[in-house]
Amino acid sequence: LQQFMDEWFYRKPIQLETVPDTHFLGTTIDIDKRQITFNLPTEHWQIQPFTSAASNSKLLSSFRTRLYLITSQTFPTSKCIETTLQLIQLYTEHGYPQTSLVSIAARHFKTHGIPNGHLLTRSNPQHFVSKP
Repeated sequence: LQQFMDEWFYRKPIQLETVPDTHFLGTTIDIDKRQITFNLPTEHWQIQPFTSAASNSKLLSSFRTRLYLITSQTFPTSKCIETTLQLIQLYTEHGYPQTSLVSIAARHFKTHGIPNGHLLTRSNPQHFVSKP
């Protein structure tokens, strides 16, 4: 962490500001637990409804993007499945077909070598997600 705060780490000397919380670029960083978690959308308007007038490819692009961010930013990678299941639940609540979301996520996990991605297709994701 000290290396990132060094004014020369980013080449030219820069002044980094301290922040009062643990949010950074769409993630939450927990130093004590050594975890980085992707921040899921919290507002209804942050996910386009599946009934919108757009192609399926366009509608699913935000899901794919968030899925990529989860797998590239989450640490440890074992937390990727839990966060992905929560993302699937959010999109399902917005009318997206759960089977399509699970299929996309399982393929993504396999392609990117995320361990245990096959677990997404063996169970109903709603069993793993606790509703607030």
